[in-house]
Amino acid sequence: MYVFIYLFVCVFMFNECAQERLLGAALGSILTGVVIFEQRKSIYESISQTQSQERRGWDENFKIKGREGS
Repeated sequence: MYVFIYLFVCVFMFNECAQERLLGAALGSILTGVVIFEQRKSIYESISQTQSQERRGWDENFKIKGREGS
């Protein structure tokens, strides 16, 4: 009888540890995904801002050179 109780407790504790590990892995994966998403978003925004500034500079240079050439 005590052996069955001991086995039940061992299985329950193992099951609880496995659940905690799965929960930790799931939460870790979600956190990692959020961090990577936010970093990629900021990188793409930075690239977009840089490209728009370069375009504005090119447009201004073209307009100035076009006026001087006329």
